[in-house]
Amino acid sequence: MSKFNFHRTFKNITGNTLNKYIKRICLEKSINFIYYAPCVSITDVAMRLGYSTASNFTKAFNKIYRKRIGEKSIIYKPYLKNLP
Repeated sequence: MSKFNFHRTFKNITGNTLNKYIKRICLEKSINFIYYAPCVSITDVAMRLGYSTASNFTKAFNKIYRKRIGEKSIIYKPYLKNLP
C-alpha cells in the first residue's frame, strides 16, 4: 500500500487525518499526566509529549479542547473515562 493510499484509507476509517489523530492521542495523554501527577509542570508534560515549547503545547491543547489547561475540574475528569 502506498503512503497516499494509507493516508486516504486512514481518513476514511477514522474521520481524521493521521497527523490530527496522533496529536489528539498525545493531548489525551497530557490530560492523564496533568490529572494524576499535578506536581509535574506543564513544561515537563509538553517536553515528554514532543512539543518544543510549553506555549506550543498550550496552543494545541486550547485548539482541540477549547479550554485552558488550568481548568482541571471542568475538563479532565470526563476525558479520563475515555482513555485507553
